[in-house]
Amino acid sequence: MDGYLKPESSMLHFMPCGNEGSYEYNVCLLRSDGINTELENRFFFEDEGHVRRLTTDQFCRLCETRGFKLQKEFYSNQYYGAINWITNSNLKFVLMFFDTSRAINQDARRKLNQEKMRLIFITTLRLPAQIVTTLLNKRNKQIKHYVLLLIGLPFYIFSSPIDKYWKKKSRDEWNIRKFDRNGSEMCLYFNRKAKEAKSL
Repeated sequence: MDGYLKPESSMLHFMPCGNEGSYEYNVCLLRSDGINTELENRFFFEDEGHVRRLTTDQFCRLCETRGFKLQKEFYSNQYYGAINWITNSNLKFVLMFFDTSRAINQDARRKLNQEKMRLIFITTLRLPAQIVTTLLNKRNKQIKHYVLLLIGLPFYIFSSPIDKYWKKKSRDEWNIRKFDRNGSEMCLYFNRKAKEAKSL
């Protein structure tokens, strides 16, 4: 990227965060395949597009070699944000995420199983709201979609407040804790002065 930037320039990066303490990081510590050091600390559930998962300090050191200095930093998904996106997925993903066969020991297996049951419960409660919302926003609805809406609406009444609760908790966490480094996602803003680029 540096090859396309002027001597005086800025960079804004949105990336997975490898800092300690996030909900996802703590789950990874319970699994034998949790953090892959051979793939630069990628978490076990990562999309292949996530080439690596650096900490804030590791990324800053890389940028400093090109004269860039960290100006602002923001973090998300410390706890509630993580639970929000995990339970916004499907049950199959939740089962994979808390696969107890990958536990490092008996205590870790107990903790994974406990979290698995809790997040399966949350995911199931949120599911009707997600299905109905998707169907309502769908264009060119067919008869089967209207049938599903009729079936889903009674469940939606109870599901919607729970779905909104987790979304709100995620937003509140961002507003209150966006400067806390123990998030699983980070946004880093760097700036470089022309004189710093020339000194390299």
